[in-house]
Amino acid sequence: MKILHIFANYKWTGPADAALSLARALREKHNVTFMCGGAPRGQQNQVKEKAHEFGVPVIVNNALRKHLEPLTALHSMRFAAHILRHNKADIIHTHLVNDHLITAAMLWFTKSKLPLVRSYYEDSRTRSDRVRNKILMRCCTNATIVFSRSASEELQKLGIKDQMIHAIDPAVDVNRFNPVRNLPDMRAKLCFGVDDFVIGIVARVQRHREFDIVLEATRRVTHIVPNLRVLVVGRGTHINEVLIEPSKAMGLSDIVKSVGYLDGDSYIGALEAMSAKLFMVPGSDGTCRAVREAMAMGKPVIATRRGILPEMVNDGVEGIIIDPDPESLANAMVRLAGSPDLVKTLGENSLRKAQDRFSLRCQAENTEKLYQEILQASSLK
Repeated sequence: MKILHIFANYKWTGPADAALSLARALREKHNVTFMCGGAPRGQQNQVKEKAHEFGVPVIVNNALRKHLEPLTALHSMRFAAHILRHNKADIIHTHLVNDHLITAAMLWFTKSKLPLVRSYYEDSRTRSDRVRNKILMRCCTNATIVFSRSASEELQKLGIKDQMIHAIDPAVDVNRFNPVRNLPDMRAKLCFGVDDFVIGIVARVQRHREFDIVLEATRRVTHIVPNLRVLVVGRGTHINEVLIEPSKAMGLSDIVKSVGYLDGDSYIGALEAMSAKLFMVPGSDGTCRAVREAMAMGKPVIATRRGILPEMVNDGVEGIIIDPDPESLANAMVRLAGSPDLVKTLGENSLRKAQDRFSLRCQAENTEKLYQEILQASSLK
């Protein structure tokens, strides 16, 4: 099967990782090409570089943008049509609203019957995106892949028929995120003690990520859990006003450690250094990749009842589900810090679930099955 994935961005984001990782997994059995957007002059094309690292053939469409720009959209359509004429695909898989729009328009103008699939990462934050998704998924798409019940319900509200919505578990590279690997000792490097209870957060440090709740909950439990530490992995334009300065004002500078952006084995080592993972608010990637990565490392998760989070993390099984307020979070921190056996059990359950349900192999097999069903249905028309 020849598959063309189209992704309208050059930045390495959660959806970019998900899209390219799926393409890499599908390449074990199929002919897969990945088309990404071009980077502005002077900036690195992170998606292109990752594609080379993953061994996935990549085509850079310099006119392909994340946001709709009529003139560049026309150039992008012409480029995509040229690629399809010379690299005949059996199916196209898009991932963001603008690459979906451009591909659908290109197929319509060229009168192509090529099947079109869309992965939906729950990032329709604007009214214009919701309107475009509604039109595209209802009129120009053979199937939309969702990763959670909440996403399915959102699309149903847009009038997308149930039979057009296909739920497939999101994935994580369980070979890379594996607690038995030999990883850097980030706990020692970050100056955490062997007895410290480290709550880890992996997220961009932004105002809407509720760091105020995290800091207030931490302040409330420091006298109960004196060995509590909070590790924040991520960067953000407003990190000083959102995290650094409030931590100082609340007397938490020795407890809250911000290490900025980490990658490679340093990042995985930081996950290993955590006693538990905390995730408050889904970001641009509604599949919450950082949660699956922590689960694959055998970590219990504290999460709120938002989006996919309570679907990935069963309360009392792989972690603790909380209300988004300081009291609920503080109680969860105290509960885990005071019960090593519970931490061990929840972590083991997280690891088992990640390996059984969230592997790239499982996701690729389910996606391949969907492709085949679409192609078979198309051949009968």
